[in-house]
Amino acid sequence: MRLSVTLTLRLFAALSIALAGCNAPEEQAASAGATQEELLAQLASATNAAARGPEASALSSTKIPEGGWTESENRDRLLDTLAAAHGRADRCAEWASMGPNQQGVFLTLTDLMYGTYMYPPPYKKYLYNNSAQGNCVACLYDSVECRSGYECETNGKTCLVYAKPSPYASYPVCMSAPATDTYTVQQPRTGASLEKMLDHVTRIYSMAAETGSCGGSNNRMYFSVDDTLMYNLRNLFSAPVGWRNSGDLSGPHSPFTQSRETHAGQPRGQTHQFAWDTDAVWVQKPGMSTPVFDPHLVELDLDYNWIHDSNPECYYGGEYGRTRYTNFWRSHGYPGDLSYQPVCP
Repeated sequence: MRLSVTLTLRLFAALSIALAGCNAPEEQAASAGATQEELLAQLASATNAAARGPEASALSSTKIPEGGWTESENRDRLLDTLAAAHGRADRCAEWASMGPNQQGVFLTLTDLMYGTYMYPPPYKKYLYNNSAQGNCVACLYDSVECRSGYECETNGKTCLVYAKPSPYASYPVCMSAPATDTYTVQQPRTGASLEKMLDHVTRIYSMAAETGSCGGSNNRMYFSVDDTLMYNLRNLFSAPVGWRNSGDLSGPHSPFTQSRETHAGQPRGQTHQFAWDTDAVWVQKPGMSTPVFDPHLVELDLDYNWIHDSNPECYYGGEYGRTRYTNFWRSHGYPGDLSYQPVCP
């Protein structure tokens, strides 16, 4: 841990970082007084409407609707940004210009990001029956107080607690309960907890190169993200659900200075980005007509094997890449929807 401050100072610093361009240190620690959910909700609220600089299109800087866009809506709006980058009339002209591997990369990578929640699900923590407080008393861990006023759950073991005690006493038996005496119940996702990684991608700069090669270098996507997603990628404690620090021994792809990967694979998702805004340099990669300078530039691909082949049109162990992607990621709860066709204006 690099930093430990009060909740007020932590939220002020985090919001300042987000609004100033997300120049946040890797592994920066949350304060002891703030939960991850509280901090991320503050960050999401502060940055959802932020445009990504003077080059951000009207579409890409549109405020994220409550709960995020659908997968198709996200794909439509991002194809619009790619068409604009290439000087094409609209998303349908852009789609028609793509080769099979380019369309496959677009479909698999956008699906991977759409299947990834930005934030953990909300949950409540309960205490098992505690005879010291009666037959059916439990405490919610969303504050330092043990609550009274309750209704028993049907399992007879625990209580759904909703009212503060009177007087507002603090019960050590709840606050210091060992993990073996507690259990959590996941709550339905609502609002910002429904947002996906893809909701926070603001524009695509390049979409692979048209190629029959299975190699990774020509089958990547380069895009810009908003402050919220960049903060979450740079700081592991707030990483998108299912992502971790990369175990790639070769390190980040040059000139990027940080890398993340999905816990699951293969195919395994891997990002490369700048760890700090000040690390940013001019970048020109396959498919980019001109160099790009963007501190929030992200490179993403899917690695189908240990040598990092990334073309979904290739076969891996006798299995078609798109089929391998769909079978694997659907089994992990992702949509696996590769049937998209753009809605033409």
